[in-house]
Amino acid sequence: MNDTKNRTMNQEDTIEQLREKLRDSIDRVTRLYPNPRNRNEAVKGCLKRAQNLLTRARPKIEEFKNSIQELNNIADKEEKNQTEAKKQALELAEQEAKEYEKNVKNINNLDAGSIENLAKKAPDYKTKQNIFRPWWAEYNASKDIWEVDSNKLADEIIKSHPIKRLEENGFAVGLVVYLENLGNWARKSKAILNNFIEDAFQYPTDPIGKDSVQQTQYAKDLENAKSVKNTLTLLDGKIYSIDPENTFDTPPAHTIHFKTFDFNIDKWKITDFSREKYYLYSKDYNANTDTAQLDWDILHSPNGQGLIDSLAPITTEWLTKSLGAENEEKTLIAFMECIGLSLLNSYEIPFFVFIKSEGGHGKSALFKYLASLFGVGSTSGISLKQLTEGQAFDASELRFKEVNLVSDERATFVPDQVIGLLKSISGGDKKGFSQKNKQTASFTNHANLWFNMNTFPRFKTYDDAIARRACLFRWNYVAKYAHFNQEYLPTIKKERGEFALKCLYYAKIAIEREPIKYSYISIPIRLTRSNSMIKDYKEWADMNDYFNPFIENCCVIGKEYRIGTKFLLDKLNTFVKDNGGKSEYGMSTLGSRLQEKDVHKSDRPTSWKDEHGNFKTGTFVFRGITLKSIAKVEQEDKEFKKNQKKAGEQKWQAIING
Repeated sequence: MNDTKNRTMNQEDTIEQLREKLRDSIDRVTRLYPNPRNRNEAVKGCLKRAQNLLTRARPKIEEFKNSIQELNNIADKEEKNQTEAKKQALELAEQEAKEYEKNVKNINNLDAGSIENLAKKAPDYKTKQNIFRPWWAEYNASKDIWEVDSNKLADEIIKSHPIKRLEENGFAVGLVVYLENLGNWARKSKAILNNFIEDAFQYPTDPIGKDSVQQTQYAKDLENAKSVKNTLTLLDGKIYSIDPENTFDTPPAHTIHFKTFDFNIDKWKITDFSREKYYLYSKDYNANTDTAQLDWDILHSPNGQGLIDSLAPITTEWLTKSLGAENEEKTLIAFMECIGLSLLNSYEIPFFVFIKSEGGHGKSALFKYLASLFGVGSTSGISLKQLTEGQAFDASELRFKEVNLVSDERATFVPDQVIGLLKSISGGDKKGFSQKNKQTASFTNHANLWFNMNTFPRFKTYDDAIARRACLFRWNYVAKYAHFNQEYLPTIKKERGEFALKCLYYAKIAIEREPIKYSYISIPIRLTRSNSMIKDYKEWADMNDYFNPFIENCCVIGKEYRIGTKFLLDKLNTFVKDNGGKSEYGMSTLGSRLQEKDVHKSDRPTSWKDEHGNFKTGTFVFRGITLKSIAKVEQEDKEFKKNQKKAGEQKWQAIING
């Protein structure tokens, strides 16, 4: 009985051991066939029988042994197959790796079709890369396809295209992109971001130059609506904002941006491009490099002056004859000073230019030339007529520009309001200007004002602020240049690099010289004025200004005089009307003009005597001036009082002498 019991217990132990072995065999097979779909019917049947055997109440030992053997046979066979497959895969991978290395070495000689085919292959098993794919492409092994990593692509675009968002007063006002080949930024709409993304798919190795280099990577098959949308969203979020007031409103004042280099007139030295200079426009020519690299002390000497004079000979002759400067070199120098100062990014010497010429004298050709000299993109065209007729003034047309060129100015009269605006624009100070469809912007205008006209317009006032700003030139018809565009313009355009440097030479001298005193301006200025320019200004002012004739014909200047402010203003405007004038002077203009003659308004109401000898009290007065008619009455009154005093003294003396 005990023997039977022991045999039963040993049998149970054996079955439990076989059950564990069966479980191990099942696990071995399932690991080799992890995907049930890949198991054939024999494997499925064997696994099913083994699972049933594990759950049977009284399994037989032989059944366990048979099932374990069956499973192990399947596993041994599959392991052998997989080992052979791995060996073959490794051999194939090594073969492909050798082919990959060969193609990498020969990458610049592969045609587009070959690169496309190589790009579609899985990454190299050694390097885990595919050099024929851009770094922002990622391989999806489960799908055996390449996809876009939108975050990496956005980083690539930011790296390849320096791009910023302009933001002012909390509002985004557009995008700017730095153009490495031109050395300046360019304003762009948001559509440029889509272009950059499209370029990345088309030209993944050269998104800027596009077809200028051999394409060695392929990404066109990665483009789809989802990848583009995701990249655009990420790209937009990675763009940093900058304030134009601290960047594009303040480029280096004395550095000029040319085609392939910048030029600093303070150091008289060629300098490299830099993003931090924040230029928005470029010229399509270079300054003359030979002269630009000479030491300033050499140039600013008698021998150096000869070198400067020899620059741009055809251009210089054209301007000399057209400006009537054959016998007056200062007129040409003054003109070149104005051009040189306009090339700078500053308004430290305030001025504006009026060029007078009758129609058909070639002034339009001059302004087309000036536009090419400054660069078409850096010029604006706001006219005086546009301002005087009350049209909306949009400061954004002047902002970021070098010069304002108007080739056919038609304004005939410029009122005080516009004169004030001219002074403000040309003052070199930071001002708040209106912008169309935008908030007011505070910036310093750098666009020097040039106007071309048939006749000089009449100003409401001609004070010192106008006298020191107004540069008047006459443009004459010269028969030699009747066919200017065909015979001279090509050569003159070629000379722009020499002429620009020549003008900058005279601008530098003007900036560094001591101010010059001219008889018709009370304040010394640094600009050159020729005798003909002074004569033209005086004639222009005398012909159109009623203030000085009124003072000369109707008034007396003297410290002992005083007169009511409103009374004098009314007399001035009556004089204007009686002499054919149509506009009236304002109190502020009158006060400003009188200050030039050391006549000032009283701080508080006081008294004065009118032309009838009557005292007026409780009014503001101008001290130091009166009307001649009042001065006559005052003089007669003084003589009368003097005579009375004398007669009284004589009478009193007679009484004393008895």
